[in-house]
Amino acid sequence: MDNITNKEKLAVWLNEKWKEGIKCPVCKENDWGLYEQLWELKQFHKGATFNYERPMIPLAIITCNNCGHTMHFNALKIGLTIPDGLISSKKVK
Repeated sequence: MDNITNKEKLAVWLNEKWKEGIKCPVCKENDWGLYEQLWELKQFHKGATFNYERPMIPLAIITCNNCGHTMHFNALKIGLTIPDGLISSKKVK
């Protein structure tokens, strides 16, 4: 399973975890777009400028291909491959 992509890992994880089918909560369709790339959710600091050292959570994103509803999932909890340097040295609490 070492050569499996993040997109493939995400698809497997969703199929294992989503107990009642993967229907969109908005339009009720079952047509999702999965991304290979990961996204970042940074901790908010009032008045802070952009800073790579702020704690962040890497996210896997899925988007309904019918209505555009988007959901995000913690990539660490899924076990996705996190690129070097993406996680800051500070722990997210």
